[in-house]
Amino acid sequence: MTASSVFIDGQLLAEATKYGFRIVEIPINYTPRKVGVSSFDSFKAAWDTLIEMLRYWKGPFRVRSDD
Repeated sequence: MTASSVFIDGQLLAEATKYGFRIVEIPINYTPRKVGVSSFDSFKAAWDTLIEMLRYWKGPFRVRSDD
């Protein structure tokens, strides 16, 4: 894994798909946080994540669809 931002979730899904794992959705009960603040509430955080996504998409680890 190479991601150092919230893109780690996307990278995990892409790698799991690449290696043939089955992805399923599991419902959860969402509970808003009671303390602390989000660390993904700035333009810089969003920009850094976008750059990581583009590097992953363009890089040697690109997941290709068989479609």
